[in-house]
Amino acid sequence: MKKLCFFIAAAAVLSAAAQVRHGSVFFDANGNGVQDKGEAGIANVAVSDGVSITRTGRDGRFSFTPAAKARHVFISVPEGYRANGKFYRTMPEKLSFPLVKWQRPRRFVQISDGEIHVVRPWMNTVKEELAKNPADFVIYTGDIAANTPDGMVFAAKYFTFKRMGVPIRFTIGNHDFTKGKSGDDAYMTNLGPMWYSFDSNGVHFVVVPMIWDGTGQRKDKPVTYKPEDFSRWVRKDLELLPPGKPVIFFGHDSVFDNDTVRATVQPEKFNIKAFIHGHWHECSIYRLAGITHYVASSVKDGFPFAAMGIYEFDRDGNVWRFPKLMYTKFSPAERSPQLKWSVTGKNTNFIMADPVVCGDTVYTGSSDLYQGKYQRISAFDRKSGKLKWEFTPRYSVMGRMAAKDGKLMFCDHEGYVYALDKNNGKLLWENRISDGGGVGYNQGAVIYKDKLIAGFCNHLKAFSIADGKVVWHCKSKSGKLASGGAANIIAGNTVIGGDGGRRSGVDGDTGKLLWQGGVFNFATPVYGEGKLFATINREICRVDVRTGKILQRYPGIVTHWNGRYTPLIADGKLYTGSLTSGVAAMDIASGKLLWRFLPQSSRAKIAEWLQPGVYGSLILDKKRLFCGAMDGKVYALDPKSGVELWHFDAGDPISGIALDKDELFVTDHRGTLYKLDVSGITVQ
Repeated sequence: MKKLCFFIAAAAVLSAAAQVRHGSVFFDANGNGVQDKGEAGIANVAVSDGVSITRTGRDGRFSFTPAAKARHVFISVPEGYRANGKFYRTMPEKLSFPLVKWQRPRRFVQISDGEIHVVRPWMNTVKEELAKNPADFVIYTGDIAANTPDGMVFAAKYFTFKRMGVPIRFTIGNHDFTKGKSGDDAYMTNLGPMWYSFDSNGVHFVVVPMIWDGTGQRKDKPVTYKPEDFSRWVRKDLELLPPGKPVIFFGHDSVFDNDTVRATVQPEKFNIKAFIHGHWHECSIYRLAGITHYVASSVKDGFPFAAMGIYEFDRDGNVWRFPKLMYTKFSPAERSPQLKWSVTGKNTNFIMADPVVCGDTVYTGSSDLYQGKYQRISAFDRKSGKLKWEFTPRYSVMGRMAAKDGKLMFCDHEGYVYALDKNNGKLLWENRISDGGGVGYNQGAVIYKDKLIAGFCNHLKAFSIADGKVVWHCKSKSGKLASGGAANIIAGNTVIGGDGGRRSGVDGDTGKLLWQGGVFNFATPVYGEGKLFATINREICRVDVRTGKILQRYPGIVTHWNGRYTPLIADGKLYTGSLTSGVAAMDIASGKLLWRFLPQSSRAKIAEWLQPGVYGSLILDKKRLFCGAMDGKVYALDPKSGVELWHFDAGDPISGIALDKDELFVTDHRGTLYKLDVSGITVQ
């Protein structure tokens, strides 16, 4: 009898799941959410369960049989409308979809990687922006929560049309996978379907989920979908479009680095204009599968700043991005007797690397994080600041440059490596670290003997300085070989790199991978006086160069040695900056903290949680320690005591410094290069 009841119940469930469902999509003229008499249906609206797609008839009605595993039925909201309420229904809700008229400027706002469960300061900034500048919609591209369902519950209650004044759409990120019935259960319960589409102002928008570890699965938080599941749906969705219809994708990270997705969707057959995502906490642009990808910084932290993305688009699907900085406030540079000249490059957005000084010329590398068109290598006359020449690489230059044998060498954000004639900017040779597109952590270069070594994600290559030919290529199957800081460094004959994945040691002569393991906390390691140091789990650690093993830990010196700057070692002391605790000096023998210097409270912060921090390199010269800080100032400190000797206020976060013959060259986030005479600055 029990078995009979079980089979009857199971049959009932299967029968319900296989039921033909009827519904309607209609113009809700009075906005009450009910189809009243005289409120017409809307024809030709796509309706889906995430597997199959049907369309409404002329009366706005539809009938179809949802898949057995379907959790939602949703519509692709057509152009000129917005959903009055949710655009989806959770099975087995009534399938009635009221729409109201909606027409806004061709403009949307992207927020990403907020990792919330309570109200944060950046949320007010988003509301203020939407109040001042109307947008068509807001897209929250993942990492809504911080690995707990609470964040999704909170987001569903906070990010509403009533509060924000525009439709809010979501996509799942890796931090939104939580423990429960499935890794994506909390997301689907609170925020709706994992993939969907909508139309606005002549453009078709497609939202796709995160692929995690290449399979769509996490062992501790398995999800209900695989790449082929949403890929098949995306292909069906795109095939319904008129030929040539412009398409823009949203996701937490690109899905077009996945072979299954590319083979199924075949993006080259459609007019896909852009893929907009987050995940990397880094504002950048790259191309993958022939599609321009716009990567967002996090709204709570990120590189080079915390920001939300403001996008304008046209009916052809072309987009223009204008990041709105969340915490940064710029001020004019001070008038100082040490300032000899300053120059801001034309259309330059940000300079993130240390300048390079060679003879009578100063070189800078700049980035265009908005459109990817105005990145430059610029050469300025050292005496006057007059521009000598410019070179435009394919992508932004955000890492260390190197000079040798009459060449200026550097790597761009897509892993292309260049050598220019330093006298006239002529391209001498060019090569590439890897053929795969994507966000690369390290775009810096370092010289080892007659080789230029540069890394990009899982690849590290040595190029002949003479002709750019590849001398050796080291590829890692697990963990990145590119440093998350300014560049990989040379420790004896070993190239030390690593990233948030694993630290690594590679033989500089042969390219052999010697070791991998642990994490470098996205920071540049430092080697000096025969010792290698890095931050691991927010502690300074001394590491064995040949094995990668931790030899000694130094807790309490800094909690967040991070960024693209380079610490330094001199006279038995380690000097390092920190994003949260200024500059610190440590006695290497004893591990004792000798002093700490705190800049002023940052009026220019890259994250909501940052205290006064130092993001640039450190330089020690003539008993003066120079550093650039996030408060917009470059400081000279007494290296023995940490006492401030002098500062110059650039009014903008300092990104790089270089010192030569008592002339200090400083770059900031605004794209300005300063020349300062520091000959009169001495320890009293």
